[in-house]
Amino acid sequence: MNCNQALALIEALPLAALTPAQRAAIERHARDCNACRSALADAQQFDTQLHNMPEPAAPAGLEAAIMQRVAQIDAARAPVPRTTTAIAVSQNQIEQRIRMATRGGAVLALSSQMYALFAGEATISFAGSLIRGGMQGLIALPPAQPSTLFLAAGVVVYLAGMFASVDKIGTRLRS
Repeated sequence: MNCNQALALIEALPLAALTPAQRAAIERHARDCNACRSALADAQQFDTQLHNMPEPAAPAGLEAAIMQRVAQIDAARAPVPRTTTAIAVSQNQIEQRIRMATRGGAVLALSSQMYALFAGEATISFAGSLIRGGMQGLIALPPAQPSTLFLAAGVVVYLAGMFASVDKIGTRLRS
């Protein structure tokens, strides 16, 4: 360690903040260098005086003032309880929505069958199954074509609209 490095560490930090390796290197260098030895002695004396100083007492009421301010900040940040109410829907609007869902399901089912006819993929062929082998063709599921999936979805939506209970749908939500 040279003088510049030793003096930079001695002047920059309190000696207690130095690592043991830094402190040992400074002390080794200070044995051979008079300028660094006196700077190290001054730093040790300053650290001793600083350590021996009495701790200043806090002014009376400081702790109470701080705690009061913290309480004010906490009160300002306290969550405000909220109530949420769903929008009221009239019985007529509910019935209208059910009718629309029912019609949508029927349109979806019929349009999927129209697509199947024009695309050449008949989804369910009752006549062909009866001619080929009687009732066993009726029990077999049709192939999973896009029109078949749309037909199933349309029938489900149609039936859900037909059997929906209007009384249970119009309830209000409260939280």
